[in-house]
Amino acid sequence: MIRNLIVIAAALVIAFSGGAWLTAYSIQQSDQFGGITIGGWTAYPLAGTLEADPYAKARLARDAALALGAAEGVTLYADKDSQGAALFSRCDYTVEGKSPSARLWTIYALNTQKAKLTGIPDEWPSFLNSETIAYGAGGIFTINVSASARPNNWLAVSKASGFILALNLYDSPVATNKGLVETTLPTVTRGKCDG
Repeated sequence: MIRNLIVIAAALVIAFSGGAWLTAYSIQQSDQFGGITIGGWTAYPLAGTLEADPYAKARLARDAALALGAAEGVTLYADKDSQGAALFSRCDYTVEGKSPSARLWTIYALNTQKAKLTGIPDEWPSFLNSETIAYGAGGIFTINVSASARPNNWLAVSKASGFILALNLYDSPVATNKGLVETTLPTVTRGKCDG
């Protein structure tokens, strides 16, 4: 009798823990669903809408995140450079291109779980926007992404960590699937690396 109870209890523990792990894994891997990739940037235009897939809704709920609505704009993510290598703070990167079609845009770095980076001093620039950066000839901008201070437009990242770049386009005509496919986004180019 006791042996049967132990077997049943062990089966329940395995079932519940396995189910919880599988659910968490499925939600984490669901980034692939509903994404549109342009260059090195990926957007999820249906996130936060009624048409979002159940995994995206679960991920937003788990992260207590609030997605931009289709009328508000769109968020694009870059987790690799133009050569396809993952972004890592031991390397310097250059984000360069024309200003995307939007009333306002912001760019910042997140950790690989898409949470705020920690370890950046308060006085360092952890985000930039289209109204505070300097532009070059023809409206081209260049942003230096590095864990060490850089001249001109500099976006600080944490030392010794992987990261993701997030580009928010507010009040933008590219917020629809069709507009995203037709837009040109900045490139992310790796520079020198330490170590």
